[in-house]
Amino acid sequence: MEGLTVTTSHDNPHTLFLSGTIDTLTSPDLRSALAKVENEGQEREQLILDFSDVSYISSSGLRELLIAAKKLGEKGLLLDNVQPEVEEILKVTGFTDIFQYRTKGTARDIKIMSFKDLLEYKVQENGDRILVKSRGIEYTWRDIDRGASAIASELHSHGAGQGSHVAICGANSVNWILTFFAVQKLGAVAVLLNPQLTPEEIATISCLGDITHFCFGKTPAKDREQFSAQITTLEKSQIKAVLDIGDDVNFLEKPLREYPNVRVMSDDVCVMIFTSGSTGTPKGVLLSAFNLFNSSNYCVDNLHMTEDDKMCAILPLFHIFGLTAALLASVISGASLVLPRSVKPDELMSVISSEKCTILHSVPTVLLRLVNAPGFSTELVSSLRASYLSGAPVSESQLQMLMGKFPNNHFVRRYGLSEMTPVSATGFDDDIAHTLKTVGKPLEGTDVRIKDMETGKFCSTGVQGEIVVQGRNMMCSYYKLPVEKQPFDEEGFLHTGDLGFLDEDGYLHFTGRAKELIIRGGENIMPNEVASAISAHESIVDAKVIGVPDETYGEAVSAAVVLKAEAAFNEEEMRDFLMSKLAKYKIPTYFFVYEKLPALANGKIDAVSLKKEIIDRIAHHG
Repeated sequence: MEGLTVTTSHDNPHTLFLSGTIDTLTSPDLRSALAKVENEGQEREQLILDFSDVSYISSSGLRELLIAAKKLGEKGLLLDNVQPEVEEILKVTGFTDIFQYRTKGTARDIKIMSFKDLLEYKVQENGDRILVKSRGIEYTWRDIDRGASAIASELHSHGAGQGSHVAICGANSVNWILTFFAVQKLGAVAVLLNPQLTPEEIATISCLGDITHFCFGKTPAKDREQFSAQITTLEKSQIKAVLDIGDDVNFLEKPLREYPNVRVMSDDVCVMIFTSGSTGTPKGVLLSAFNLFNSSNYCVDNLHMTEDDKMCAILPLFHIFGLTAALLASVISGASLVLPRSVKPDELMSVISSEKCTILHSVPTVLLRLVNAPGFSTELVSSLRASYLSGAPVSESQLQMLMGKFPNNHFVRRYGLSEMTPVSATGFDDDIAHTLKTVGKPLEGTDVRIKDMETGKFCSTGVQGEIVVQGRNMMCSYYKLPVEKQPFDEEGFLHTGDLGFLDEDGYLHFTGRAKELIIRGGENIMPNEVASAISAHESIVDAKVIGVPDETYGEAVSAAVVLKAEAAFNEEEMRDFLMSKLAKYKIPTYFFVYEKLPALANGKIDAVSLKKEIIDRIAHHG
């Protein structure tokens, strides 16, 4: 028999989430959990036991339910999201006449399903409903299931199975979505990678994330065969098999082969997203379907999303923002996704206008390009009604301008990170002041505090400190990092490294990043990674990479370099050198040559002074 896990939600009404089996060995655990609830003495209408992840209950377990019901009296006990196999036990024993219960399968139950179960449910519920439209072709849930099964069987034939780490690397496409669900069907972990990464970067991440299978769609690589070969032959690569999921592959026509029908729970780790700090190695964020659906469900409620909505899906699905606010929010609400061929202004205006899209989430960079493009008009985007704006800084003047260009659109600011998103968001109908100056209120069920970085004590209202958070949509951990490098403190708060304060109305103000992470147009860039690549050039002695303000991208990458004696700096040669080592977006916009870098008394580089000097040089000399 399996064990039993009981977790608590302090929402009203009080809910206990049960996972596993309730039998002779585990029923004492249920009794302890129920006794703890009773001792709390919290006022409530009813105690709910969520049976979503309970596959079996024995006579001992049923007896515990009776005992609990006696203690609760008139307040009563509700068994929620009961699965068919458990319902059958209740019927045989007559407990269907004793207890109030609801079976699993309503739309609100989605957020406590695994992605594998979700796909089965969607096909049964309305398999002919359209989820995606791409290149003029519409794909129903039945199509998604058929294509995902084909990919799952092919991955299985190459050795992928439950627990495997399978990378998905490509631009937004129908095949990306099919592959995501295919990985979930196998009970594997989907490792979501940026398609702009070079083979060398992918090989490095394959070691960090123990990636054995690699699925790739559209990438900058001109020679796809060579790209595929490099991924598996580089010395440090852990990748054993590669699957082409490019747009020209039609998985709906591929033959189906058998693969294991495994059991997957909503709390199982099923997604790994690599994020980065300012001090080196990328980190694998481990997330479950439960984490991700809680994030997405908030988006649905926040923006009043319904099945009548159409989302122009330009956010990269390999980012946590795109995965939750675009794909999964559409899954929950029943909205359809329209995938443009590119994020070029002409394409976006054409898609939004012709499809009458109602939602367009974006980073500021893309919208600023759009409104400044020839041919832009408010009429072409008049169907838009809501947009999350996140992923990079935006000034008040820029946001006011965007509001004027999209007169029918509600811009909603939000704050989040790969480890937990969203943390906060402004309301759909918040006033301009809150939308312009804050990143909204913390989500329901999310605890946001401000800590003094020196003392570790919580800050009072209006006082700036480090933003620390915890809640149901928080990650499990960083993959394989030692305890001392995990970002949680002893109170369970995740330390973001970001600075801010909470005002008297409970709104969060984001004031900057304590870490040096550069966010260029929504892309996270590690300064040390870029500096290391630059320093590998034979002419370089030292390099320091710093993010500087940029009107278009929010931040731009700048590099201060110190040359070897008698060496000359050739910027074009340096850019060519870096092209083989770094994704294009990581290559610095600005290079500045120094005889020596400014230093503090302890010998460390004075990054604050250097950044001020570089900003001044850019302002005066470009």
